[in-house]
Amino acid sequence: MREKEKIIKLIQEKKYIEADKVINSLKGEILKDNELLFLQGIIKANQKKFTEAKSLFEKFLQKSNEHFDANLNLAGCYHEMGDLEKAIIFYKKCIALNPNDAEPFTRLAMCYRFKRNYEEAIINLNLSLKIQNTKEKILLLGNIYKENGNFEKAQIHFEDIVNSQTDNFEGKLALANLEIDKGNLSKADNLLQNLLSMPSIPP
Repeated sequence: MREKEKIIKLIQEKKYIEADKVINSLKGEILKDNELLFLQGIIKANQKKFTEAKSLFEKFLQKSNEHFDANLNLAGCYHEMGDLEKAIIFYKKCIALNPNDAEPFTRLAMCYRFKRNYEEAIINLNLSLKIQNTKEKILLLGNIYKENGNFEKAQIHFEDIVNSQTDNFEGKLALANLEIDKGNLSKADNLLQNLLSMPSIPP
């Protein structure tokens, strides 16, 4: 279907209003083509219309229950709507469908972090890091350890970022904030002075 290719292209270009108009012109086709339900769900989710997106993904999954992306997006809708228990269920389903994808582990960790279940947050973020190691996730893990009161582990992760990339602003700022929380104001001041002397500070 030529219209479907056009919709996908518009979504890729983030032209969600235009994509939605094309979908709405195909109302009869939506009943026949399950993929159009999924695409409309993607559009609604990107427009932050999560209740509508949730309903569309649920309808899609009635016929394609093991579709990874639809389950991940449905979990994301529940997450954004604040229903963390259902979000957790669908993130776990995604992991069962594809245990080699890092994204559901990361999102599951964020749910547990919000619920202050730091043990599960740390477990899942470490599993995500084994699949895909990024400085953003190392920084996040350090912050979760810090929130859980484990300053030693937090410092190890923040220093890991700084040691691997000496001009890393986020890592140094996290270390400075950690020293403030520990009451080491002199160390924090030195780190902040070092930050101010960096060639450029991100906005």
